[in-house]
Parts: sequence; structure tokens; C-alpha cells
Amino acid sequence: MKTILPLISLLLVLALSPVQAGLLYLSPSSQHVHVGELVSVDVLVDGLSDSDEIVAGWDIQLLFSGLILQANNLEFALSNYTFDPDWDAIYDSDLQANSVKSFMTSFLLDDELFDLQTGPVLLFTLTFEALTDGFSWVTFGADPNFERNVVGRDGLSLPLSVQGACISVGQGNCATSIPEPASISLFAGLLLMPWFRKRLSRR
Repeated sequence: MKTILPLISLLLVLALSPVQAGLLYLSPSSQHVHVGELVSVDVLVDGLSDSDEIVAGWDIQLLFSGLILQANNLEFALSNYTFDPDWDAIYDSDLQANSVKSFMTSFLLDDELFDLQTGPVLLFTLTFEALTDGFSWVTFGADPNFERNVVGRDGLSLPLSVQGACISVGQGNCATSIPEPASISLFAGLLLMPWFRKRLSRR
């Protein structure tokens, strides 16, 4: 009985985990620039076409090292969300020393947005100035409601997996990427499955 309980717990965790509808990510995932240069990353959502989903808005916070990078511009990809930026959406951003906050809500109908959005959907482009030698991860905040929330049809949040990026400057080098916590849990669960099966077969 003791060996069955961990297996049941693991299966419940996996079963209750939301099915990922797509990916919220930064592109490129790794790049190198010299001190004083400008460097940009695109924030995109991909993998929605199979589920007939859209991006109707978002609330996103990106985190980075203010010692290495300085955020100096955020440009919304409004052609994916509005016909007229002055009437069809509300949007704003806040560039801080170690983070950037961005939100957008489109007032278009879901089907109108679907017609505007093809392939990977670009949300916005963020530009940094490289300050000094080193490297910085650019990652999404951890709060699913206010720091990595992308809204789809009917105003419902999309269950997206996320992927950050690394920017190296001058003599700096990007370290090996670290999987998201959800990915680590799933990977660990898959690794433990043979062990649980072996324990069960002995009984």
C-alpha cells in the first residue's frame, strides 16, 4: 500500500495539471552584443492554431539584470490586435531598472482577432542597451495572473508554457538554460515512473 500511494499522488498531479495550449516565449533565445549596443527581443505566442485560439490581451512582466541591461523601448505589435490603435484597444508599459511591465486588451471580436493573427503571434518587441560585460537572463514573472497572463477567446486565460532568453554582453557568456519549474516536475515524474513500476511488480 505504501508503494502505491506515491504513484497515485504523482498521477493526480499530472492529471490535474492544465494541458498547455501553446508557448509564450522570447526570440531569439540567446544572443551576444558588445557594450553600448542595442539589442532587441520579441515576445511571442505560438501553438494556438491547432486549438483555434487567439490572443485578446495580456498582463506580462519581464525580469532581467539591471546591472547588465537597461530597457529603453517597448513597441507593441498592434496590427495583430486592432484596426485603429486609438479606439480598438488599451495598452501601456512601464520600464523599470530590473523589470518591464506590459498590458494590452483588444476590443475587437474574437473572430476578428483570429483573422488578424497568423502563425506565431507577436505581442511586442523590447529593446535594451547593453551596459557592461556579463550576461542576463530575461524571464517571465512567476505570477500566472499578473506577470505571465495571456488571454484568449471569451476572456479566458491561456494555459501556456513559457520560455525566456539570455543576452550576453562583451566578455560575458550565457550559461546553460534552466527548465521552467513545471517542466522540471513533469520530467522528474517521467523519470520516477519506471521506479514505481518496478516496486509494484515486486509485490
